[in-house]
Amino acid sequence: MDHTTNSPTLMGLPVELRLEIYSYLLTVPEDDDHKSPSSSGTSTPTSARPPMKRNPSSSACSTPKPVELYPQILRACRQTYDEAVETLYASNKFAAHSSMLTTFPRLHKGSAPVAAAHLSQMIRRFTLRLRLDVAPNFDAHQATALLSGLDELEVDGWQAQYLGADIGALRMLEGVRGVRRARVWAGGYEAYALWLQNNMMKGIGEPMDEFHEESDSDSASSEDM
Repeated sequence: MDHTTNSPTLMGLPVELRLEIYSYLLTVPEDDDHKSPSSSGTSTPTSARPPMKRNPSSSACSTPKPVELYPQILRACRQTYDEAVETLYASNKFAAHSSMLTTFPRLHKGSAPVAAAHLSQMIRRFTLRLRLDVAPNFDAHQATALLSGLDELEVDGWQAQYLGADIGALRMLEGVRGVRRARVWAGGYEAYALWLQNNMMKGIGEPMDEFHEESDSDSASSEDM
Protein backbone atom coordinates (compact mmCIF):
# COMPACT_ATOMS: atom_id res chain seq x y z
CA MET A 1 0.00 0.00 0.00
CA ASP A 2 1.39 3.39 -1.00
CA HIS A 3 1.49 5.82 1.92
CA THR A 4 3.40 8.58 0.16
CA THR A 5 0.25 10.53 -0.61
CA ASN A 6 -0.44 10.76 3.14
CA SER A 7 3.00 12.16 4.05
CA PRO A 8 2.66 15.69 5.42
CA THR A 9 4.43 18.53 3.68
CA LEU A 10 5.93 21.57 5.38
CA MET A 11 3.29 23.85 3.94
CA GLY A 12 0.61 21.43 5.06
CA LEU A 13 1.55 21.83 8.72
CA PRO A 14 -0.09 24.45 10.95
CA VAL A 15 1.78 27.75 10.89
CA GLU A 16 2.66 27.39 14.60
CA LEU A 17 4.55 24.16 13.86
CA ARG A 18 6.26 25.68 10.85
CA LEU A 19 7.50 28.58 12.99
CA GLU A 20 8.87 26.11 15.54
CA ILE A 21 10.69 24.23 12.79
CA TYR A 22 12.18 27.48 11.50
CA SER A 23 13.40 28.23 15.01
CA TYR A 24 15.27 24.92 15.19
CA LEU A 25 16.82 25.43 11.77
CA LEU A 26 17.72 29.11 12.00
CA THR A 27 18.48 29.97 15.64
CA VAL A 28 21.87 29.69 17.34
CA PRO A 29 21.57 28.16 20.85
CA GLU A 30 22.39 30.62 23.63
CA ASP A 31 25.59 30.26 25.68
CA ASP A 32 25.77 30.40 29.47
CA ASP A 33 24.46 33.83 30.48
CA HIS A 34 27.14 34.26 33.13
CA LYS A 35 30.06 33.64 30.78
CA SER A 36 32.11 36.47 29.39
CA PRO A 37 32.09 36.52 25.58
CA SER A 38 35.84 37.16 25.52
CA SER A 39 38.04 34.40 24.21
CA SER A 40 41.20 36.54 24.35
CA GLY A 41 42.39 39.59 26.22
CA THR A 42 41.36 40.52 29.74
CA SER A 43 37.69 40.82 30.55
CA THR A 44 35.45 40.25 33.54
CA PRO A 45 31.68 39.75 33.37
CA THR A 46 29.31 42.21 34.94
CA SER A 47 25.56 41.80 35.23
CA ALA A 48 22.69 43.40 37.13
CA ARG A 49 23.67 41.07 39.96
CA PRO A 50 27.00 41.46 41.80
CA PRO A 51 29.84 40.91 39.29
CA MET A 52 30.84 37.29 38.88
CA LYS A 53 34.40 36.17 38.25
CA ARG A 54 34.97 34.41 34.97
CA ASN A 55 36.17 30.82 35.08
CA PRO A 56 39.07 30.84 32.58
CA SER A 57 38.71 27.13 31.88
CA SER A 58 35.10 27.61 30.76
CA SER A 59 35.74 30.20 28.05
CA ALA A 60 39.31 31.02 27.11
CA CYS A 61 40.45 27.38 27.04
CA SER A 62 37.36 25.78 25.53
CA THR A 63 36.70 25.18 21.86
CA PRO A 64 33.54 26.96 20.68
CA LYS A 65 30.88 24.75 19.20
CA PRO A 66 30.42 25.14 15.45
CA VAL A 67 27.41 27.15 14.40
CA GLU A 68 24.96 24.91 12.55
CA LEU A 69 22.22 26.78 10.76
CA TYR A 70 20.21 25.83 7.71
CA PRO A 71 19.33 29.04 5.86
CA GLN A 72 18.67 26.96 2.75
CA ILE A 73 15.09 26.67 4.01
CA LEU A 74 14.63 30.31 2.98
CA ARG A 75 15.09 29.28 -0.66
CA ALA A 76 12.41 26.58 -0.60
CA CYS A 77 9.68 28.95 -1.76
CA ARG A 78 8.49 32.49 -1.33
CA GLN A 79 6.20 31.58 1.55
CA THR A 80 8.94 29.93 3.61
CA TYR A 81 11.14 32.97 3.01
CA ASP A 82 8.44 35.37 4.18
CA GLU A 83 7.67 33.24 7.24
CA ALA A 84 11.24 32.41 8.28
CA VAL A 85 13.49 35.33 7.37
CA GLU A 86 12.67 37.27 10.54
CA THR A 87 13.53 34.23 12.67
CA LEU A 88 17.05 34.21 11.26
CA TYR A 89 17.74 37.91 11.63
CA ALA A 90 15.62 39.00 14.62
CA SER A 91 16.16 35.99 16.90
CA ASN A 92 19.94 35.62 16.64
CA LYS A 93 22.65 37.74 18.20
CA PHE A 94 24.98 39.35 15.64
CA ALA A 95 28.49 40.72 16.06
CA ALA A 96 28.57 44.47 15.55
CA HIS A 97 31.14 45.96 13.19
CA SER A 98 34.14 47.42 15.03
CA SER A 99 33.69 50.85 13.46
CA MET A 100 30.31 50.89 11.67
CA LEU A 101 28.51 49.16 14.56
CA THR A 102 25.13 47.94 13.27
CA THR A 103 26.21 48.21 9.61
CA PHE A 104 27.67 45.02 8.08
CA PRO A 105 27.14 42.83 11.17
CA ARG A 106 28.14 39.15 11.16
CA LEU A 107 26.31 36.21 12.67
CA HIS A 108 29.62 34.57 13.60
CA LYS A 109 33.30 35.00 12.84
CA GLY A 110 33.31 32.95 9.65
CA SER A 111 30.08 34.27 8.15
CA ALA A 112 29.71 36.94 5.50
CA PRO A 113 28.54 40.36 6.72
CA VAL A 114 24.89 41.27 6.27
CA ALA A 115 25.01 43.89 3.53
CA ALA A 116 21.33 44.31 2.63
CA ALA A 117 19.81 47.19 4.58
CA HIS A 118 16.34 45.60 4.78
CA LEU A 119 17.89 42.54 6.46
CA SER A 120 20.24 44.37 8.84
CA GLN A 121 17.29 46.47 10.00
CA MET A 122 15.66 43.28 11.32
CA ILE A 123 18.61 42.61 13.64
CA ARG A 124 17.80 43.69 17.19
CA ARG A 125 20.44 41.81 19.20
CA PHE A 126 24.13 42.67 19.03
CA THR A 127 27.45 41.95 20.67
CA LEU A 128 30.22 44.55 20.46
CA ARG A 129 33.86 43.66 21.15
CA LEU A 130 35.44 46.95 22.13
CA ARG A 131 39.17 47.20 22.66
CA LEU A 132 39.86 49.59 25.53
CA ASP A 133 43.53 50.31 24.82
CA VAL A 134 42.90 51.54 21.26
CA ALA A 135 40.88 54.60 20.25
CA PRO A 136 37.48 53.47 18.87
CA ASN A 137 36.67 54.10 15.21
CA PHE A 138 33.26 55.60 16.04
CA ASP A 139 32.13 58.55 18.10
CA ALA A 140 29.53 58.99 20.84
CA HIS A 141 26.94 60.39 18.42
CA GLN A 142 27.17 57.34 16.16
CA ALA A 143 26.95 54.96 19.10
CA THR A 144 23.87 56.69 20.51
CA ALA A 145 22.11 56.80 17.14
CA LEU A 146 22.83 53.20 16.12
CA LEU A 147 22.69 51.29 19.42
CA SER A 148 19.80 52.94 21.27
CA GLY A 149 16.51 51.05 21.35
CA LEU A 150 17.93 47.58 20.66
CA ASP A 151 16.39 44.47 22.15
CA GLU A 152 19.77 43.30 23.45
CA LEU A 153 23.31 44.68 23.53
CA GLU A 154 26.37 42.97 24.97
CA VAL A 155 29.59 44.97 25.16
CA ASP A 156 32.84 43.09 25.71
CA GLY A 157 35.43 45.66 26.69
CA TRP A 158 38.84 44.02 26.53
CA GLN A 159 42.49 45.02 26.67
CA ALA A 160 45.80 43.32 25.99
CA GLN A 161 47.01 44.00 29.54
CA TYR A 162 44.94 44.18 32.70
CA LEU A 163 44.34 47.85 33.61
CA GLY A 164 46.42 48.82 30.60
CA ALA A 165 43.84 51.40 29.53
CA ASP A 166 41.19 53.69 30.96
CA ILE A 167 37.45 53.75 30.22
CA GLY A 168 37.67 56.33 27.43
CA ALA A 169 36.44 53.90 24.77
CA LEU A 170 33.48 52.84 26.90
CA ARG A 171 32.50 56.47 27.45
CA MET A 172 31.50 56.59 23.77
CA LEU A 173 28.49 54.45 24.81
CA GLU A 174 27.20 56.66 27.64
CA GLY A 175 24.45 58.16 25.48
CA VAL A 176 22.95 54.79 24.51
CA ARG A 177 19.42 54.38 25.92
CA GLY A 178 16.33 52.24 25.54
CA VAL A 179 18.10 48.86 25.35
CA ARG A 180 15.80 46.17 26.70
CA ARG A 181 18.66 43.97 27.95
CA ALA A 182 22.21 45.31 28.25
CA ARG A 183 25.33 43.60 29.58
CA VAL A 184 28.80 45.11 29.79
CA TRP A 185 32.14 43.48 30.57
CA ALA A 186 35.27 45.51 31.35
CA GLY A 187 38.13 43.91 33.25
CA GLY A 188 39.25 46.15 36.11
CA TYR A 189 36.30 48.52 35.72
CA GLU A 190 33.44 46.39 36.99
CA ALA A 191 31.65 49.21 38.84
CA TYR A 192 31.68 51.44 35.76
CA ALA A 193 30.53 48.56 33.54
CA LEU A 194 27.56 47.91 35.83
CA TRP A 195 26.73 51.63 35.91
CA LEU A 196 26.96 51.85 32.10
CA GLN A 197 24.72 48.87 31.41
CA ASN A 198 22.08 50.13 33.83
CA ASN A 199 22.08 53.52 32.09
CA MET A 200 21.71 51.80 28.72
CA MET A 201 18.47 50.26 29.95
CA LYS A 202 16.98 53.62 30.91
CA GLY A 203 14.32 55.08 28.64
CA ILE A 204 15.40 57.10 25.61
CA GLY A 205 15.92 60.70 26.70
CA GLU A 206 16.37 59.87 30.38
CA PRO A 207 19.44 61.45 32.02
CA MET A 208 22.21 59.17 33.21
CA ASP A 209 22.97 58.60 36.86
CA GLU A 210 26.15 60.05 38.30
CA PHE A 211 29.11 57.67 38.42
CA HIS A 212 31.56 57.81 41.31
CA GLU A 213 34.97 56.87 39.94
CA GLU A 214 36.34 55.86 43.32
CA SER A 215 34.17 52.72 43.15
CA ASP A 216 36.40 51.17 40.50
CA SER A 217 39.65 52.49 41.96
CA ASP A 218 38.76 50.87 45.28
CA SER A 219 37.92 47.62 43.49
CA ALA A 220 41.21 47.62 41.57
CA SER A 221 43.18 48.36 44.74
CA SER A 222 41.58 45.44 46.58
CA GLU A 223 42.45 43.06 43.73
CA ASP A 224 46.10 44.19 43.76
CA MET A 225 46.45 43.46 47.45
